[in-house]
Amino acid sequence: MSTKRFARLALAFSTLACFIGVQTAQAGTHSITHTQTTLDQTDFQALGFGQAGYYFAQFAASSPVTERAPQDNMRFALPSWASMQFDITQSDRTFSGDAGYFSGDVGDPLDEVAPFGNPLVFGVYSKGGQPAWDTFTLPNGELGLSGSLVDEHTQNNSNNSVNRIQLGTGTPSSFLLRIVVDNTNQEHDPAGRLRARGDTDNVGSVNVDVSLTGLTFNGTTDVYTFRYDNFVAGDFIKIQLNSGVVGESAGFAGIMFDMALEPGDFDFDGDVDGFDFLKWQRGESPNPLSASDLALWEANYGTVASFSATSTVVPEPSTCITLLVGIMLALLPTRSRVMPQTSFEMPTLQ
Repeated sequence: MSTKRFARLALAFSTLACFIGVQTAQAGTHSITHTQTTLDQTDFQALGFGQAGYYFAQFAASSPVTERAPQDNMRFALPSWASMQFDITQSDRTFSGDAGYFSGDVGDPLDEVAPFGNPLVFGVYSKGGQPAWDTFTLPNGELGLSGSLVDEHTQNNSNNSVNRIQLGTGTPSSFLLRIVVDNTNQEHDPAGRLRARGDTDNVGSVNVDVSLTGLTFNGTTDVYTFRYDNFVAGDFIKIQLNSGVVGESAGFAGIMFDMALEPGDFDFDGDVDGFDFLKWQRGESPNPLSASDLALWEANYGTVASFSATSTVVPEPSTCITLLVGIMLALLPTRSRVMPQTSFEMPTLQ
């Protein structure tokens, strides 16, 4: 293929990627957007995920365990503006009780019969210590075997496994919720539905959600990222799962929170510049070396993150085209030129 023809094809492909939309739901000023899917990644520290906070279930268990309380052996570092209620007797409890009661200790005969013993597990339970499951590096650098929150009421059925993650004082106008799945060697996958939702205790109705269905999993961890805009204290997050399989319960490994940085900010420093292009070039963006990530960078080049609900940056069409041409020509292979890996020179903007 000639160099000129290759450049035309690459330019057309990248231009098309600029117009691929993301799924967004909106109710009043509240909105939730599915912004990113990160496939086959287990090192969250390297990705820069979870910088605002996180929760992981049954983490680094030394032996197989199941039917344990969601708070058992958890890793818990939520942001100050988000909270969970682990007391199952409270109406604002975080996790669904629709699956009923579990013993909490399968080795104790007294926990095997009603009214059950202590610890009492109600509804969603944690499971871990499974040798075939993925090993994670958490945002704080801790390395360990992953676990899962399992909801037996999701067996080919849609259920709000997470009823309420309460948002409080200091909730930012925009933030990211990342849901971690596909870590369980193709057990407990939410293949039927993964749904990020929002609701409120405030006056009026929010009831906004984004539902992903027909998902496929390969047994290596994926992270689904949702952007929440204009949520305030008194609102809350819900997560709905469906295994899509009779007899199989859906689950998830944990959640992470981040501030909502601009699309294309691959080095998480609050702006979109040449250093983010360098991250893409090195295969260090969320979808390595993809045209979609390149399009995000190009469309948002020059943007500095502002966490207000009204901030938008719309590049001039001529700038978009100039950047695309410059980028693609820079990436064209030649016999005598090697793409530098330690520096980046921006193409001239018209």
